[in-house]
Amino acid sequence: MILVAKSLARTYRPVVLWFLCAVAVIVAAVSIVAARVSDTGFGFWLITSGHATKWWLLIMGILLFATYLKLYVANGVTRHDFLLGSALFGGLTAGGFAVLLPIGHGIEQLVWMIVGTPPAGYPAFSAAEAVREFGHYLPIELGFLVSGAFIGAAFYRFAWWAGLLLILPGIMPALAADALLGGVGADPPAARGLPYAGALAVSLVVTVLMAAMIGATMRDVTIRRTAG
Repeated sequence: MILVAKSLARTYRPVVLWFLCAVAVIVAAVSIVAARVSDTGFGFWLITSGHATKWWLLIMGILLFATYLKLYVANGVTRHDFLLGSALFGGLTAGGFAVLLPIGHGIEQLVWMIVGTPPAGYPAFSAAEAVREFGHYLPIELGFLVSGAFIGAAFYRFAWWAGLLLILPGIMPALAADALLGGVGADPPAARGLPYAGALAVSLVVTVLMAAMIGATMRDVTIRRTAG
């Protein structure tokens, strides 16, 4: 399990670094320009990186089975170890993104203060705000990761038409987390319709149940032969 997680981390490390650098450069440049020409009342970092990371995790979840399962099993890794290792790697990656989002918010505010006064509507950064943002973004990141993994598993295990039918239930963790915990937008994330504890509980239950279904679906899956 640990070896699988370390191997996936080595594979994805350069991709993640380039991805984060690109997002950071774009956000910093846009923030500097916006500070000089407009009175923007929201944080570009939270919007841009929040959307980018969750969709990146969705795609990564799909690729775990579409690309890497066969490779690891062919090299002697059991399906059980691959499932646990990929879950560990994915969870740590989602957690890392959820930590970087509020850190980036703080850096963005510093940039605003260097080039000009942040606009009145800008969400002020603080330790309490960082904790709140982390608490909202982590379940969202995990929900998108698990949704991607379920969709990838469904297309790998079943016929293509069955995979298409399973997309709708597969996206439930992502939809539940994004809808209940506020997603990302012009305002800081806030739970919708339920107190935070209730929204978090529902989101995590849906995500954990879907993760359990992935394990049950893939623990004895037949490895497909490579065409040709």
